[in-house]
Amino acid sequence: MWEHERINDKTRGAMTTRVVRSTNYINWTGQLDERVTTSATGYYQVYVRRFQDYRILFEGSLTFRLTTKLSFPLRVNVRYDSEPPTGIRKHDVEIFNGLRYTF
Repeated sequence: MWEHERINDKTRGAMTTRVVRSTNYINWTGQLDERVTTSATGYYQVYVRRFQDYRILFEGSLTFRLTTKLSFPLRVNVRYDSEPPTGIRKHDVEIFNGLRYTF
């Protein structure tokens, strides 16, 4: 993929990156039983000219059906960047949960 990224840094101003990355992914979706479904996608993106510059991303979900109209979704996103911009951590985790009502 062609990556064109522009970051506005408060101390150094705007920075622009233009690189070609190999992007690879694996995806899995399944139903564990009649009430539980799950899915997961993992990405590996590497800068083709410097293999030590890579990103790993994971997106996963688990949904519990409580009734025919009500469910409890749980999602997690994990990101890792081996060479993040200055001031940005190498890893990030987001967890989402809630209740879903279907009409």
